[in-house]
Amino acid sequence: MTNGVKSKATCVKVGIMTMYRIANYGSVFQAYALMTYIKKMGYDCTLINYLFPNNYHKKVQRYSVIKTTLVRIYHFLIGNPYKKKRKRFEDFYRHYLCETTRQYKSPNELKLTNELFDFFVTGSDQVWNYNKVGKDESFMLGFVDDGKKMVSYSSSFSHDYIPEEYAPIYKKCLSRYAHISVREKSGLKIVKELIGKDAECTLDPTFLLGRDEYDKIAAHHEVKINKPFILVYILSYAYNPYPYIEEVIEHLHVQTGLDVVAVGLSNKSLRNKSWLKRYLYASPSDFLYLYSKADGVITTSFHGTVFSMIYEKPFISVIPSVTNDNRISNVLSQFNMTDCILKIGDVLENCNFKDFAKPANWEQLINQSKLYLKNSLQ
Repeated sequence: MTNGVKSKATCVKVGIMTMYRIANYGSVFQAYALMTYIKKMGYDCTLINYLFPNNYHKKVQRYSVIKTTLVRIYHFLIGNPYKKKRKRFEDFYRHYLCETTRQYKSPNELKLTNELFDFFVTGSDQVWNYNKVGKDESFMLGFVDDGKKMVSYSSSFSHDYIPEEYAPIYKKCLSRYAHISVREKSGLKIVKELIGKDAECTLDPTFLLGRDEYDKIAAHHEVKINKPFILVYILSYAYNPYPYIEEVIEHLHVQTGLDVVAVGLSNKSLRNKSWLKRYLYASPSDFLYLYSKADGVITTSFHGTVFSMIYEKPFISVIPSVTNDNRISNVLSQFNMTDCILKIGDVLENCNFKDFAKPANWEQLINQSKLYLKNSLQ
């Protein structure tokens, strides 16, 4: 492992259960940050390499065979960018993450990890999103033996309610945790309604590390940008931001006179613009490098928003006008930065980048999150 973090003690072994092997920048960095910070606290910490999605989740989420086939044909025709991106993520896993040697491919196989760890931590991101995990109890540590200590750090439901169909599973599993923290304030209400206990609201793990630690990773970038630019990071799995997001991009390009560098821009209308360059398979190091150099950021991503804040960049986060997915609005509300939100359909006349001002409660919220993690593991 080459992340430069040395464990001060090896007597207490902590296993982290989270989603991170899905070639998504936010997923991998929240896992890296939580693992790294727990190691800094002196624990022997390892990420549990759980194959997600596996056959169970594909069945639950009703993956379309036709759609999957068409996507594979498209990727083949344009040179397999996803395969190249996947390889770069695999390189990152190998060099920066401490993982279990074995990859566990089913909820039942995860029971074997009880022999490896003293504590279990459910990591952050959308680990408690019923739309993603279905009735798989793995991310709620359903495989852990009674008597083992279980802690949640900034777990996200990604919704403001749990359907009645899933409530019994969530009640059973959450009641076994010694300590629970959630990432969104809406999660506090969910936990209280399900098990009658108070949870804490903590920040995403990526906030646990400073910019200087991410810069060490960014230093291994391959892309190079020699002029000012707007960084665009678009995800469309939670909602469809098109075609509005393209209007936003073009508006800010004209307003600032800056070229645009895009990671994850899928629609065709802007592809042939001379002022836009796309990176289809940027590595995690490239991703951080682009953030470090950007003069402004346009994003639809939760972690795209978070890294805009960590790198202190002027940014605009585009969200739906109506949604029960409050991840972006929640974190910006915590830091009193909701003026950086643009809702789909808003008029663009007043859409502009504002100079980044570090929130007054920045250190306070980060220190509170660190204190929760320290106390819950002790």
